[in-house]
Amino acid sequence: MVLKLKKKKVVPQEENQEKEVKDLKTVVNKSTLLDVLKKVKPGIASKDIIESMTYFFFSGEDIITYNDHISIQHPFKTNFSFFVKAKDFFSIVSKISVQEITLMEEQDKLVLKCQSVLAKLCTIKDDEVISRISTVKDSLVDTEWKSIPENFLECISLCSFAAAKGESDLTLTCIKVDGDYCVASDNQRVAFAKLTTPMDFFFLKSSEVNNLTAINPIKYSVEDSWIHFQNADNCIFSIRKVMGEFPDFFPFLDFDGASINVPKEITEGVDLASVFSDPETPSITLLIQKGLCMITVESPHGELKFKTKIDYSGDDIKFKINPLFLREMLSHSTEITISETRAKLETASFSLLTALVVESE
Repeated sequence: MVLKLKKKKVVPQEENQEKEVKDLKTVVNKSTLLDVLKKVKPGIASKDIIESMTYFFFSGEDIITYNDHISIQHPFKTNFSFFVKAKDFFSIVSKISVQEITLMEEQDKLVLKCQSVLAKLCTIKDDEVISRISTVKDSLVDTEWKSIPENFLECISLCSFAAAKGESDLTLTCIKVDGDYCVASDNQRVAFAKLTTPMDFFFLKSSEVNNLTAINPIKYSVEDSWIHFQNADNCIFSIRKVMGEFPDFFPFLDFDGASINVPKEITEGVDLASVFSDPETPSITLLIQKGLCMITVESPHGELKFKTKIDYSGDDIKFKINPLFLREMLSHSTEITISETRAKLETASFSLLTALVVESE
């Protein structure tokens, strides 16, 4: 009896090595990757105090940024896990012209390949920051997500103009969200907005509004140490909670005064004056006097005056205001309520008010 032995297929060593390398590769779309990087980029630390806080962290499941105040995580599967310098990696990806990019780990480096490009970026490990990131992620376990009000993003955007810019009083740099309203003030201006549905209480730093709005969150959760926001793509923007007291500004908003309809032409003046306003602390002066409405602005780069007629015969009123805020407000309402010491803009559709301290001549 002759036994026929089945020959075992011998796979060349080179073929095994090729398969292993292929398994370690992550092929991505450039536009998709860039969009994810832009969403998590606000979590990059502005100062290189802890090196890895200026890096993107590829966890294998997400791309994450963390700077001790903000942690942003966006789903993004890879076959590796390490930190890569955010500035260098973002610059390379944004400048590449083709759409298909291959990423892989090779000897403690992130290798990026596409057509005529081969880049190798140094990577690092940081167990301490990974532990901190894990603490944030652990706080999301069994969290109760709640829907964000329909007008939440618009309300916080409008209120952010009135928040304080310095850090002397931390809570005044924030927007207070409490129940069915948002309020912000720098002790000279007050902005108030009514939400379509109530929210849990928290403070939101006005400096984070633009970054948070960019991910378009639809859910939120307030935990012991963090506030989490989640969008439809499961990108989670986590902000460390701010603790403190906030003054009661509601009595300040309640006053009687004359109602003035500002001419629609004033929006042209606001746009023109914005050219010369300081980008860091944008401000223009609005003067209302008998039959005349005038906008003025002065800066080291130049000055501008804009005049238009107005149906008004009372005492002169003069105050400073953020041009971006005024422009947005005038898109909803052109009515201003004026008293001897205050001016108020009110929009019926958004129930938003702002009170300004009026300058005396």
